Amino acid sequence: MTRLYRLICASVLALAVAVVAPTAAHAVAYQFWGFYQLTDDGEWDFATEGTSAAVPEDGAVDGYRFAFSAGDDDERVPRDAPGFDDLCAGTAAVDGMKRVGLVLDTGRDVDAPEGETPPEPSARCVVADEDATSQEILTQVVEDIRTDDSGLICGIAGFPEQGCGDEVSEPTPEQLAADEPIEIPIVDGDATEEPSATETSAEPTSEEATEETTDATTEDESTDEATSQESTEDETSAEATATDAEPTPGEADTTQDSDSGIPPWAWAVGVVLLLGILAWAASAARNRRLDAADDHYLDEFRDDPRDGFSGHGPDDFDRR
Repeated sequence: MTRLYRLICASVLALAVAVVAPTAAHAVAYQFWGFYQLTDDGEWDFATEGTSAAVPEDGAVDGYRFAFSAGDDDERVPRDAPGFDDLCAGTAAVDGMKRVGLVLDTGRDVDAPEGETPPEPSARCVVADEDATSQEILTQVVEDIRTDDSGLICGIAGFPEQGCGDEVSEPTPEQLAADEPIEIPIVDGDATEEPSATETSAEPTSEEATEETTDATTEDESTDEATSQESTEDETSAEATATDAEPTPGEADTTQDSDSGIPPWAWAVGVVLLLGILAWAASAARNRRLDAADDHYLDEFRDDPRDGFSGHGPDDFDRR
């Protein structure tokens, strides 16, 4: 009987470990914009300072990546690492200014919050003041920057629309899958790029200059009208997207309820495990009582002279 109870307890314990262990090992992931700096070896290194405190030098390259991360062993760096020469080869140096490479990896489709699509990744060369911080350089290129009270980058170019370093308790295997390298397109040089010597030496005549000025004015007016129309359409589209992506209070409550609490099967495993331990303890106590009773009975049998014994050994045997 004792062996049977022990076998039952061992089976219950093994079942509990087999079911609970995978859940305990399931990593919690965080969804955020990571800030990195390119080293001299061409590798991305996680920045030791925030974007508002870091002041990159001339020739540096800043990188940003939006992704899921399940801990220190799951670092998600930009999936391409173009060097400074690749980014700023077409951008002339300016006295009193610095050139800094900027790489924006908006992540995979599975990295984006539900209902959102990440913008296209891009890389470029930025000409900025010598004392400009990484955040000021980023703001110089991207207008819609969202941060929290601590200065953490929460959104770049409106992506994602909300949230900041949110915890995801049950990331999918696709979200935790290893990254595959991509080629991030390099945008043309910064607007402060100086004209080349060939362009400067080719001076137009007075009549050509007048015609070019008229054409340029007409083109500028057309461009301004097109830009105004595009801006209006973009704002309307952004408002519609924000309205669609905003969950109702009922949906938010359902999502939070599904991600929190202990699942029912965990309670069942705990109850079975507790019952097994109690059964094992009861069996052990019963066995100890039986063993004690047997020992007591044998002692009395040896000491009873009516059974022909006057002592505890064979020499004390007294036959009647």
